[in-house]
Amino acid sequence: MLHKRVLIAELTAHSGEYSLAGWVKEIKPHGFMLWDMTGEIMICCNSDQLQIRDVVSVEVILEKEAEETCSSLLATRLEVLNTSTPTVTADHIKREHTHLKFFNHKNIRLAQKINDMEQQIRQFLGDRYFIETRNPLLWTSVQEYGFNEFKVYNVLSRQFEHTLLQSPNILNLLNNIGGLERIFQFHPCFRLSEESTEVKTDALVEFTQLAINCDFCTNEEGKALIEEMLKQLCLNCFDIEIAIPFPVLDYKESIRLYGSDKPDFRYRKFLQPKYTEFGMDSSSTYKTLIIPYSLPETVLQFIAGRAEKLPVSGYSILRIAENRLSHRNGRALDLAQFKTFIEGIAPVDRGEILLIEGSEPLISAFFSSILRSLNRRQPTEKYSFCWIENYPFVEADTPGQEPLEGIGQNIFTKRLGQESKGIDLILNGVEIASGSEKEYKVKEFLQSLKLLQISEEQYAYYLDALKSGSPPVFTIGIGWERLLWKLMDTQELQDVMIFPKDQNGQSYLFRNNGAVAYDETNA
Repeated sequence: MLHKRVLIAELTAHSGEYSLAGWVKEIKPHGFMLWDMTGEIMICCNSDQLQIRDVVSVEVILEKEAEETCSSLLATRLEVLNTSTPTVTADHIKREHTHLKFFNHKNIRLAQKINDMEQQIRQFLGDRYFIETRNPLLWTSVQEYGFNEFKVYNVLSRQFEHTLLQSPNILNLLNNIGGLERIFQFHPCFRLSEESTEVKTDALVEFTQLAINCDFCTNEEGKALIEEMLKQLCLNCFDIEIAIPFPVLDYKESIRLYGSDKPDFRYRKFLQPKYTEFGMDSSSTYKTLIIPYSLPETVLQFIAGRAEKLPVSGYSILRIAENRLSHRNGRALDLAQFKTFIEGIAPVDRGEILLIEGSEPLISAFFSSILRSLNRRQPTEKYSFCWIENYPFVEADTPGQEPLEGIGQNIFTKRLGQESKGIDLILNGVEIASGSEKEYKVKEFLQSLKLLQISEEQYAYYLDALKSGSPPVFTIGIGWERLLWKLMDTQELQDVMIFPKDQNGQSYLFRNNGAVAYDETNA
């Protein structure tokens, strides 16, 4: 007789004859550990013919409802539904970032937490009249984030007729113009590897964007909405109270004080400007870490030892005391030139200054490790958000880079002279969202296209929509995996994804060494 299947977590609520089903997790002398997504339990039976990851069904008798799950059960009947290839059990369970990672209940709980967070977002926005929409993945070229896009080949027409969108922005704006005033969605986005390089550990070829659009809404109103949403999310899902409103920093000020538009505000008192020393024949640019207090000599020597091992062009450690600079370790610098520079950044009475010339991602990671060590015994905010605003309309900070290579959302972003209404949201030193008030009048949008040297014909359908009576609109795109990564404090961005790809778009499942040979005995 076939009995109803119950999950292991449901055992305490049942009595009588029932069926359990799942995978063999571990072989024991007198049975095996049965695993399902809710838990595991010892099954007493003959396990001689079983192996790990076999799929089984077990019939058991539950004597009575219990206050807690019993430690073991006696099987009255065992059926092997499918067998596992030994190659899988010996190797692939240990692999990270594959479907088999869910054989660990920790990753099941992670997936459940992500689901809970999505439901919290839906509840919050739904209570405020937002409608969740579904946009197509295939569209015409938009070039919203540069010119490198995924082109999709149509085997019937033998042409590249469509593009995978870099963001759902233009489709959502069309919905806003049509009358869907408040919308949101969890939308797949696609960015080519040229724009998601290996050194950018927070970027992926394929990711999810939580896109939120609201008509008749300003940047200030939009920021308040997002702050309240994140406050509720952190409180309900992590039991952490975050303070709102978030700090706001001007883009130029962020670059001046931190050498970046992604400052980690957990360590806001440690400034990290970029310093360029001009010599007779050349110049050197250093990323600088200002520690506004004196360190013990042993700590300074430890930092110097680690700096010497870095694959960088050079480093220098300076000390400031009683308004006087002195050289401590590494390369000698023009102290008078540097003193003038630092006085223009911030008044520092005493402290240590570390300067390193080399790869910025490497230096930033090194500085982050120092700051974590310095703050190990001091209370630090778990989640520190800040807004960056007043972005340039076109950025071209990289020498030799054409401005149009870094368009960003400037195609649609409202322009204010050389600056824009663009804003970014930073969490613990990682950009998790970009947004802005958008251009909604035909004249202004045409001026932006002309400035960016983009053909009007490419956006003819969007220009027609703007002419039909378009409202002012605020939009923001939250990198969902980035937000999960920082809130859950996982080691890598890919840890919060079920089938992740690396920064070059490669997946472990696609590689030959990840293939499992077909076995006729396992068919």
